[in-house]
Amino acid sequence: MDLITQLKVEDPSPNFRLFNEGIGGRIKVRAEDFQVEEIPWRDPTGEGKHLHVFVEKTATSHGELMAVVAKAFGCDSRDVGFAGMKDKAAVTRQWISLPADLEASATHFNHERVRLLGTIRSDRALRRGDLRGNRFVIKIREIDPLKTPTVGRMLERIEKDGLPAFFGPQRFGYRLNNHRLGGALLNGSWQAVLDELLGPSDGNHPANQATLREAWVRQDEDVLRTGWPSSQRFEMLAARKWVKHRDPEKAVRAGGRTTLNFLTSAFSSFLFNQMLEERCRRGLLHVDEPGDLTVDPLKKTPMPIAEGGLPSALFWGQGAEVAQGVQGEIESRVLAKYQINPGWLHSPWVPRAERRPLRFHLSDPGVEGGFDEHGGYIEVRFTLPRGMFATVVAAEILGPSTQTSTDEDQSNPKEPSM
Repeated sequence: MDLITQLKVEDPSPNFRLFNEGIGGRIKVRAEDFQVEEIPWRDPTGEGKHLHVFVEKTATSHGELMAVVAKAFGCDSRDVGFAGMKDKAAVTRQWISLPADLEASATHFNHERVRLLGTIRSDRALRRGDLRGNRFVIKIREIDPLKTPTVGRMLERIEKDGLPAFFGPQRFGYRLNNHRLGGALLNGSWQAVLDELLGPSDGNHPANQATLREAWVRQDEDVLRTGWPSSQRFEMLAARKWVKHRDPEKAVRAGGRTTLNFLTSAFSSFLFNQMLEERCRRGLLHVDEPGDLTVDPLKKTPMPIAEGGLPSALFWGQGAEVAQGVQGEIESRVLAKYQINPGWLHSPWVPRAERRPLRFHLSDPGVEGGFDEHGGYIEVRFTLPRGMFATVVAAEILGPSTQTSTDEDQSNPKEPSM
């Protein structure tokens, strides 16, 4: 069985739950119902060769944000630094950095979905991971506000006991197949990547894309050349490049390094979720086992348990270090199950390995219920460490039938703390 076929029968979102029952409801019904604000790793210094810009985007992907900023400031998108990638289906506030000599352009910044909230000089550009965490305000819709006390008790337990540090569903894209694309990419299966990206695959796609995906099967050049909208940037670029060159490798590479790196990262995220779910099934989420590799829960660097370190699972990639004992057995079994080829480590898109903590705790919890023009709601507030997903918290509260709106950008990473 080839890797993509094998992955199609595996749900990238784990089934493990801390609570037996949830309250139901939906999140992300509207962008303003899911709000995120980034917490910087350190404050800007106020002087230096870099300009830190605080922006608010609404229903806008990370890729779109980078394009908007680059155009507004007249620079290359590679000159735009950022600490984290944020949800598309949300209102998010975050810092980006630019060369300070572009500061004058800030006064002319104007966009309907991206607002400039402030600027300040600093002595260094922002890099991925330059944040401590994110604050969230999330409205649960289609719910009875009288369930608010139940949600409060759930948040208290999560604050105390923690949750498994699973990667949330948005890591796997609006079709929940980014990990399949990443696995095929690592395997050098260019045609398989294209078929999965542009074709019907398992049918898990919005109804309004049916014609576009059938066009891939028919090889309808007119539709492939002009049909994909800019909101599906990777699909659009790959389809156009395919029509022009009929070369699957060139078509896939059209997505760009950031997108391809993210897809292979999604594959490693899938492997991590498999390892962590197995640990949870064995009842070992809160147990320190011999052979565990323990890490700082924020920096993910080695840290003894006595100093606050937590047991970890493997995020596979270059420099991977497999644990010993029970955890090492789990990790080795998962890597063997998905036929991880050591040669994949030479791929230019392979992620860098890390040890990710098994669990995380939220802080600053708050909850209130009420009614607005859209009906009843329960609003939850909390802060998460960087790299942890609010959708994992929401899944526990809502229960197994969790419903969210879908982001339509295949390559939208939404990386930290969503």
